[in-house]
Amino acid sequence: MMENKEKPTWLQILEAESWQAEMLVSGVAIYGSLLLPDLIRQLIDKALLWLPEGALNICYYIFWYLTICSSMLIVSFILHFVLRALWIGMIGLVSVFPNGINRDTDYHSEQFLQQLWEEFPDVNDFNRRLDDFCSLIFGTTFGFVIMIISVCILISTCLVLALIAANLLPITISTGFFILMLLFAIPAILAGILNNKRLRDKKWVQRIHFNLSIRIFGRIMYNVFYEPGYYIIYILLTNFKRERAGIWVVLGFLLLMIISFPVFINSNVGLLRQKAFFEMAETDHRIFVDNYEDQMTPGRAVFAPLLPSDVITGDVLRVFIPMSRREKVLINEYCAAYQKDEQLSRKENNRRRRNSIKDCRVNYYELFINESKLDSLAFFRHTHPNAGEEGLLTYIPAEHFKPGVNRLRIVHLYQNAAGEKKESLIPFWYSRSSR
Repeated sequence: MMENKEKPTWLQILEAESWQAEMLVSGVAIYGSLLLPDLIRQLIDKALLWLPEGALNICYYIFWYLTICSSMLIVSFILHFVLRALWIGMIGLVSVFPNGINRDTDYHSEQFLQQLWEEFPDVNDFNRRLDDFCSLIFGTTFGFVIMIISVCILISTCLVLALIAANLLPITISTGFFILMLLFAIPAILAGILNNKRLRDKKWVQRIHFNLSIRIFGRIMYNVFYEPGYYIIYILLTNFKRERAGIWVVLGFLLLMIISFPVFINSNVGLLRQKAFFEMAETDHRIFVDNYEDQMTPGRAVFAPLLPSDVITGDVLRVFIPMSRREKVLINEYCAAYQKDEQLSRKENNRRRRNSIKDCRVNYYELFINESKLDSLAFFRHTHPNAGEEGLLTYIPAEHFKPGVNRLRIVHLYQNAAGEKKESLIPFWYSRSSR
């Protein structure tokens, strides 16, 4: 049995005063964690714009994980800050009244005071337990931060490798990602099996268990956080009873699911799934604000066809149709490559190639106003200034509209597993005059 080394005096003083650093770091951490939901939303928007379908299916679960983690960090750091502030208040109160509850008073009867004293015998012991609990929350939360960052690095690496493999090999992105994650998970699975009580005391298991569980899986999982990560994990694992810890984990997870739901709803994470992307703005019984430029939430990326407003006046309607990566892949498959004409100049070939791509993309969409198909519309490639979204821009003459409510319907060649084409239905009110 190893003897505990005596702590040096400077370390004991530092530990006793660690609450000061905790309060400072906790305040900064609260501010940073409150920014996480917006950062996650921006990452989701970037993924929707730049990643293909197979990667988006994976990202759906990744961002669910990040949404829950961000909610956990917000709750944990705020809880720590509040409890540590309570502890500071209690310490200040005890410095004024060092004996705690005063029994020499006629505020209550002697019997009541006796029972009160038995229920709350030692305020210093309460302060000590509160101090320990605050430090536990603080240390455990940063352990989770390390785990979150480590998992994100691992998953991101697997996703990038899967994207590369899908371009080089005849496999899908999802298959490549699953294979890579399985390869990384094998050491963890084997380590869990070898930790079974029937196996872990066997000599051959003892020779490989630690290396497999910690030195291989640990370095893959925690990479740059290998040492602090395992210190925190095993300090907690070896000092808590499994039954109690398991109950708290389950209760905490349920609480986090409830807390993270508003964050999930406020983001575009649902659009990562093809079903939600298809259902977006496919009904005209309500106004979908992302279809109108003057109603868009500032900073939100454009994923739906965009009109200037829900009330249109004048002689023309400007329509921007964004093309996310998930649709660009299909468009590129749909459009045949331009055949270079050796008789023409490089400049002319480039012009024709660009026009060929534009003309093909135009055929990818069908536009209707009040069920009347629009033909002979001019389309232009356009990059929207909002977040650099690429797409097509067209102008619809007002002669196609009737006074009052009109409906623009855009049919995409993009299909779901059932063979249904994606549609966008956008209602608007047309007035001949702005007065």
